[in-house]
Amino acid sequence: MALKVALVIIGFVFAAHSVAEPEPCDVAASKTVAYVSKDSRDTLSVQVSGAPCSQALVSIKVTSEQGAEIYAYQGEFIKHMLYLIREPELNHLVQFFVDKVIGSAVTRTTDSLPEYTGIDAYYEANNDYLLITVEDYNQLRQESRPILWHITSESTWLHSVYDPQSKASVQIMRGGVFY
Repeated sequence: MALKVALVIIGFVFAAHSVAEPEPCDVAASKTVAYVSKDSRDTLSVQVSGAPCSQALVSIKVTSEQGAEIYAYQGEFIKHMLYLIREPELNHLVQFFVDKVIGSAVTRTTDSLPEYTGIDAYYEANNDYLLITVEDYNQLRQESRPILWHITSESTWLHSVYDPQSKASVQIMRGGVFY
């Protein structure tokens, strides 16, 4: 009888241990986007991978139709969540996060950017600040280049455009909610 009780207890310990082990994250998606130009067929790829999910990394890349990597970002997945969430609830949000990034990354062009009205007024109206000169910003507003946008933490984001001269992405604005 004591042996049966011991085996049952050992079984519960192993069962509890296996239930407590967090699931690894490995979610990836890609989509054809027009990033180099309005007519290009570039590939946006988003991946969240790692174990456990609270230690996973986010990777966002854009590859040109010629195969060159023209944008790359990597960050800690947990820092991209609005609230500090841990396993197992965090695991259910990975696909949602990847889908949101894929769906919202390239939806605007530079000709839709608002007029620059100075640091304070521009931030108050748009929650963004420039990383380029005002002259370069105004020049971009006269063009129609696709903008890559994505979240970089729980309350910040980044805007980039492809620069045909350097054949690389240029960060043009950062945004965020500052309290």
